[in-house]
Amino acid sequence: FVPSIGISRIIEINNNFSNKWKDNYFITSLRKRSLYRVEFDNNFTKVKTIEKIYVGKRIRDISYSKDKRFFFLALEDKESNLGILYKK
Repeated sequence: FVPSIGISRIIEINNNFSNKWKDNYFITSLRKRSLYRVEFDNNFTKVKTIEKIYVGKRIRDISYSKDKRFFFLALEDKESNLGILYKK
Protein backbone atom coordinates (compact mmCIF):
# COMPACT_ATOMS: atom_id res chain seq x y z
CA PHE A 1 0.00 0.00 0.00
CA VAL A 2 1.40 3.35 -1.07
CA PRO A 3 1.05 5.46 0.96
CA SER A 4 1.23 3.11 3.92
CA ILE A 5 -2.02 2.20 5.70
CA GLY A 6 -0.19 1.24 8.91
CA ILE A 7 -0.70 -2.54 8.74
CA SER A 8 -1.01 -4.10 12.18
CA ARG A 9 -1.95 -7.71 11.35
CA ILE A 10 -2.69 -10.06 8.46
CA ILE A 11 -4.92 -13.07 9.11
CA GLU A 12 -6.39 -15.74 6.84
CA ILE A 13 -10.18 -15.74 6.77
CA ASN A 14 -11.36 -19.14 7.95
CA ASN A 15 -13.14 -20.93 5.10
CA ASN A 16 -16.03 -21.78 7.46
CA PHE A 17 -16.76 -18.07 7.93
CA SER A 18 -18.08 -17.40 4.41
CA ASN A 19 -18.33 -19.33 1.15
CA LYS A 20 -17.79 -16.08 -0.76
CA TRP A 21 -14.55 -15.29 1.10
CA LYS A 22 -12.78 -18.65 0.80
CA ASP A 23 -8.98 -18.35 0.73
CA ASN A 24 -9.13 -14.60 1.47
CA TYR A 25 -7.23 -12.57 4.05
CA PHE A 26 -7.95 -9.65 6.35
CA ILE A 27 -5.38 -6.89 6.66
CA THR A 28 -5.94 -4.56 9.61
CA SER A 29 -4.99 -0.91 9.48
CA LEU A 30 -4.00 1.53 12.17
CA ARG A 31 -3.68 4.61 9.97
CA LYS A 32 -6.73 4.17 7.72
CA ARG A 33 -8.95 2.82 10.53
CA SER A 34 -10.18 0.10 8.19
CA LEU A 35 -10.19 -3.61 7.59
CA TYR A 36 -9.17 -4.79 4.13
CA ARG A 37 -10.37 -8.07 2.61
CA VAL A 38 -7.79 -9.28 0.11
CA GLU A 39 -7.89 -12.12 -2.40
CA PHE A 40 -4.66 -13.22 -4.09
CA ASP A 41 -4.06 -15.33 -7.18
CA ASN A 42 -3.07 -18.99 -6.71
CA ASN A 43 0.66 -18.16 -6.62
CA PHE A 44 0.27 -15.21 -4.22
CA THR A 45 1.99 -12.97 -6.79
CA LYS A 46 -0.97 -10.71 -7.66
CA VAL A 47 -3.88 -9.23 -5.79
CA LYS A 48 -7.21 -10.14 -7.40
CA THR A 49 -9.54 -8.20 -5.07
CA ILE A 50 -9.23 -5.57 -2.34
CA GLU A 51 -12.29 -4.51 -0.37
CA LYS A 52 -11.96 -1.71 2.18
CA ILE A 53 -14.27 -2.03 5.19
CA TYR A 54 -14.23 1.23 7.16
CA VAL A 55 -14.34 0.67 10.94
CA GLY A 56 -13.56 4.19 12.19
CA LYS A 57 -11.07 3.19 14.87
CA ARG A 58 -7.45 2.07 14.77
CA ILE A 59 -7.40 -1.73 14.51
CA ARG A 60 -4.63 -3.04 16.74
CA ASP A 61 -5.30 -6.79 16.43
CA ILE A 62 -7.72 -9.39 15.04
CA SER A 63 -8.46 -13.01 15.92
CA TYR A 64 -11.01 -15.62 14.91
CA SER A 65 -13.14 -17.85 17.13
CA LYS A 66 -13.88 -21.10 15.26
CA ASP A 67 -16.63 -22.19 17.64
CA LYS A 68 -18.45 -18.81 17.56
CA ARG A 69 -17.51 -18.02 13.93
CA PHE A 70 -16.72 -14.42 14.93
CA PHE A 71 -13.75 -12.19 14.28
CA PHE A 72 -12.72 -10.14 17.30
CA LEU A 73 -11.09 -6.75 16.69
CA ALA A 74 -8.95 -4.98 19.27
CA LEU A 75 -9.72 -1.31 18.59
CA GLU A 76 -8.11 1.81 19.97
CA ASP A 77 -8.55 5.53 19.86
CA LYS A 78 -8.79 7.59 23.03
CA GLU A 79 -10.05 4.42 24.72
CA SER A 80 -9.80 0.71 23.97
CA ASN A 81 -12.77 -1.16 22.50
CA LEU A 82 -13.62 -4.62 21.24
CA GLY A 83 -15.28 -5.09 17.87
CA ILE A 84 -17.03 -8.22 16.65
CA LEU A 85 -17.43 -9.14 13.00
CA TYR A 86 -19.91 -11.91 12.23
CA LYS A 87 -21.96 -13.17 9.33
CA LYS A 88 -25.72 -12.64 9.59
